[in-house]
Amino acid sequence: MVHLKSRPETHLSESFFPQSFNSVINALLDERRSVATDYMPSSDIIETDTAYEIQMALPGVKKEEVKISLEGELLKVEGERRHFEEKVGARFIKKEMNFGRFSRAFKIGKVDASKIEAEFEHGVLKITLPKIAEEKPAQIHIK
Repeated sequence: MVHLKSRPETHLSESFFPQSFNSVINALLDERRSVATDYMPSSDIIETDTAYEIQMALPGVKKEEVKISLEGELLKVEGERRHFEEKVGARFIKKEMNFGRFSRAFKIGKVDASKIEAEFEHGVLKITLPKIAEEKPAQIHIK
């Protein structure tokens, strides 16, 4: 069985899940920031029978500003969300949007690297990672 792994480098998951549940989550998920970042985009990981899919929210980011690389079993997504220009004579009353460099790394295990696809539409990056078919044990009959 192939697992897509992702785990926050920090221990934030401990504050959201009981410790007994953490061991299950950590066994399946292993995510790391690969460089110092200013911004951490939200991601969803979806599994189907034939593939894993990572969906990453990148509003305001152009696809030309995103770099995806695969090094061994580590899929990296890096880029920058640039700050919008402030209008002359205007001031922020409230500012909640994050900007800056981002980097996410996902330990993906065994997938068919030659068939990985990435799409970017409406501020959502979708990376499809096709699974390699599991080899079933061969039954050897005695003559």
